[in-house]
Amino acid sequence: MIDKDLLKKDFDEYLAELTDGEKPTAPQLHDALARSIMKQAAPVMAKSAPKGRSASYFSAEFLVGRAVYNNLMCLGLLDDAEALLNSAGASLCSLEEIEDAALGNGGLGRLAACFLDSAASMKLPLTGYGIRYKYGLFKQSIVDGFQKEDADDWTKFGDPWSKRVEKDAETSWQSPTTCRYSATRTALLAHCACGRLSRSKSSTSTLSTARIIWKHAATR
Repeated sequence: MIDKDLLKKDFDEYLAELTDGEKPTAPQLHDALARSIMKQAAPVMAKSAPKGRSASYFSAEFLVGRAVYNNLMCLGLLDDAEALLNSAGASLCSLEEIEDAALGNGGLGRLAACFLDSAASMKLPLTGYGIRYKYGLFKQSIVDGFQKEDADDWTKFGDPWSKRVEKDAETSWQSPTTCRYSATRTALLAHCACGRLSRSKSSTSTLSTARIIWKHAATR
């Protein structure tokens, strides 16, 4: 599915564009790697939309975890990604500081994410629908012996595993404002091997597409 020579070429170009010769940060490494993979995965993702009968899963939360590790593992690209990051003076461990997609805060969101993973593994036509929160979780710290919560802006460095689809946008008039709702598709990759995740070389990859509906404007 992934042309590894093209992957390396794109990674080097994206990283050079982001860093301008400076030492890359973890978010920059993550962005370059994700964008390189999505460049090849996005066309497949577009074709993965269910045709005919399909199932939809609606949830207020989707806790998919760090997309980078799941997607690299399921595409069999962990070793290739390590080599790419090594060439930039880093490693996969450098991505530990990348934040999870904060699309919820509890077991309901994890269950919803597991449903999508399982459906992708079993090649079931399932699409997840939810809300793309800007501040889905909070950061906790202890100040003077007391818990302090701060807003967690999880997309401050971008969200390269997602692709916004304007053609699916809808507009709602709620006087005195106009709200425009756009759709974002997030890549959740899984191996198909007897219905379970596997890194077997004989496995094939399929895509489960989570379309996260979110409001990005409310003016007029």
